[in-house]
Amino acid sequence: MKTRWAALVTALALLAAVPASATSVLRLTEEQLFRDADLVVTGRVTATRSRNAEGAPAIVTEVDLRVDGRLKGACGDTITILVPGGQIGERGLKIMGAPEFETGDRVLLALDRDAKETLRVRGLFQGRFTLIDAADGSVRAVADPWRHAAADLEKCDQADAADCLGEKTVVLTLDRVREILGASH
Repeated sequence: MKTRWAALVTALALLAAVPASATSVLRLTEEQLFRDADLVVTGRVTATRSRNAEGAPAIVTEVDLRVDGRLKGACGDTITILVPGGQIGERGLKIMGAPEFETGDRVLLALDRDAKETLRVRGLFQGRFTLIDAADGSVRAVADPWRHAAADLEKCDQADAADCLGEKTVVLTLDRVREILGASH
């Protein structure tokens, strides 16, 4: 019995000794998010794959996107975005604030290019929106970086998605994004 308690106390002490980390992200306005982005596109995720990051013990995920619309910047018909975190077999890395993607997701993305021309989601979670067809025929871009609101929105019969999802959920029309981008030229 004493051995079990000693083992439990040792295990808890080891867990407490593991350093915790946090992700800090500066909150961007809609204008900062889209106007300052290198590329703003809509599209559908066609594949995701995680790999070891170059020169670091971290995991990153490559997200392939078939581009359906270009609202700002130039790119090909398919692009690859690099997102921090991912899963390789039994080993995984979760980065708080990093957006998540699954094959088939319809998205609006605000993207930046780094020094190596690698595309990354602007402002981490802030630059990823799920595209949903609204009841009025318009397309809504829902701030849904972890893919939670999309399922709820698909159940909504209302044209005003914000009423359905709650006032804290950012919902934009693509016309609003175009308006923001148009004001920057």
